[in-house]
Amino acid sequence: MINEKDYERLYKSIKSKSDIDKLTKKGYNRNFLLELLTMKMSRETRRKFYVLPRDKIAKEWDSGKSATKLAIKYGISPVMMLYTVLLAKGYSKKRARDIINSRITVEGRISKELESTRKNDPVYSPDGLEVQAKKGKEGEERIKRFLEKRGIKFARESELKTKYEKTPDFLLDKWVHLNGEPVRWIESKASIGDMDKVKRDYKKQLSRYMEMFGPGAIVYWFGVLPAAKKWLEDRGVLVLESFRGVRVG
Repeated sequence: MINEKDYERLYKSIKSKSDIDKLTKKGYNRNFLLELLTMKMSRETRRKFYVLPRDKIAKEWDSGKSATKLAIKYGISPVMMLYTVLLAKGYSKKRARDIINSRITVEGRISKELESTRKNDPVYSPDGLEVQAKKGKEGEERIKRFLEKRGIKFARESELKTKYEKTPDFLLDKWVHLNGEPVRWIESKASIGDMDKVKRDYKKQLSRYMEMFGPGAIVYWFGVLPAAKKWLEDRGVLVLESFRGVRVG
């Protein structure tokens, strides 16, 4: 995993899918870069969407700037920028959503913009959502194989929802030791564990699992920054990036 300084530099510099091609040529892992862009774009869109200057954006779009270029300028998702443009041009929220989700057919410039924004959006496009779901399933499948191969019995999140308010991806039937640490549950994250991410995960999920079941483990399949790893482990959560070399017992 890269160090904090390199990570911050990459995080600031990556703004669009075209940046991934440039950075891949410099030796960075393409899947890591795509996840970094996805995470950044999702965060920035949530933070900025409701305060965007819609009138200004509408004028820029009228002058010929594409929604994709405007998305890079304002630092949000291309699909959500097109949604913003549609709202600014007087479309109702329902009609704008129907256009974005292809529930109605559009032609001309908006049709071209829809194609372009989807192509360049790893977060809110149909392809982006599909990739994210696939990554999540692949991570959970790896954990499932690891546990089954070692005869460790467990219950899945889908089996636990009727019993508990908060449920980890895997609740182990009994305590096991991974790398010498006691573990009762395992959570899978198809994401990068930077400080913002691990603190958010701890507040929303992991702290509750600790209260309900005791210590557990979390896997960040795209890596975790050293300081973020230490922060979580200081709170009793074992942090992994894969199961290669993990000791059981």
